[in-house]
Amino acid sequence: KKIWILTFAEESEKGIFYHLSPDYVQMIENVWYRAVIIPYDSSHIDQFVQELDGFLIPGGRDICPDYYFEEPNGAVNFCYIQDKSAFHLIDLVIQAKKPLFWICRGMQLINVFLWGTLHQHLDTHHIHNQYENRYITVHPVRIEENSFLSEIFWEQEILVNSIHHQAIKTLGSGLISAASHEGIEEAIEHKTLPIYGVQWHPEKLQEHSVIFSYIYGDKSKESWK
Repeated sequence: KKIWILTFAEESEKGIFYHLSPDYVQMIENVWYRAVIIPYDSSHIDQFVQELDGFLIPGGRDICPDYYFEEPNGAVNFCYIQDKSAFHLIDLVIQAKKPLFWICRGMQLINVFLWGTLHQHLDTHHIHNQYENRYITVHPVRIEENSFLSEIFWEQEILVNSIHHQAIKTLGSGLISAASHEGIEEAIEHKTLPIYGVQWHPEKLQEHSVIFSYIYGDKSKESWK
C-alpha cells in the first residue's frame, strides 16, 4: 500500500523549503507500506487521492484562528494558505472514504475542518513541552472503551511523548474521544469514517508502530497484532 505523507513549507532567509521529519517515512516503511511524500500545494492532489491508499498529516505549525472564528490569542506561526490547502485535501479524502491519520497539528486540523475549536495555548504547556528528547514517554493517556486504541493496545492507559502547546477545545462534528489526559483530548476518531488522530508523536515511538498497522491495514486483530 502507498501512504501519502503531506509536507508543508517553511520560510527562511534562504527561501522556502518543504520539510518533513524522516521518522514519519521510517515508521511507514517499518510497517511494510510505501511512503509517498507530496507537498501541500501539489497541482495533482485530486489524482493522488484517487491513486493512493491512505493519508498521513504530520505535526507542524499552529492553525490559523480565523478558521474557528477567533482572534489570535496564543496561536503563533500560522499560515492561512497552507491551512486552506490542507482543508482541500481533507475534503477530497473524506469523499473518497480512504484512511486518514492525523498526528499532533494534524489532529487539530481535522477537528477545525469539522467545525471544532482549539485551545490556542495551554496553561499547562510545561507538561507537554518535550522538545529536547522526543523519543521517550512522559505522561499517560487514558484510553476510552471501544475506541480504536482499545483494540490496538488492550490496556486502559499507555505512555506517550508530548510536543504541543495547542489542543482541542470542542470536538468537531462526528468526532469522538479515543483517549485523554487531564482534560486534554489526546486521541480522536470519527463515528463512521476511517479518520483517526493522536496528539502525541507515535512515529517516534517504536512500540506504537501497531497504530499505523491498524489504521492502514486489516482491522482484524489476528492479522496485524
